[in-house]
Amino acid sequence: MSDEFTAERAREAAQDLQNTVSGKISDAADAAKGVVQQTRAVAGSIGGMAQDTARQVANQATAAADTLSNQGGMARDYLARTVEENPLTAVLVAGAIGYAVACLLHRPS
Repeated sequence: MSDEFTAERAREAAQDLQNTVSGKISDAADAAKGVVQQTRAVAGSIGGMAQDTARQVANQATAAADTLSNQGGMARDYLARTVEENPLTAVLVAGAIGYAVACLLHRPS
């Protein structure tokens, strides 16, 4: 009888241990699922923020390129008008710039 009682207690203890372990594994699996869901949500949020930032940068770059193009066109028009109004001065300035560049390139080191 004592052996049967001990065997029964061992079975009960094993069953309790199995139930406890199963419960802990289930809890761990639920926690892991929660972490995975949170990670997915954060990753989606970061991806959305990255897309928004990329759009903003692209819009700013486009605006800067348009501004630069407009300013370049205005500078070209101003220079062309100045050369037409004062051709001799333009030739003298161009010659002076060319001479200065040549002096810088051919000076002894």
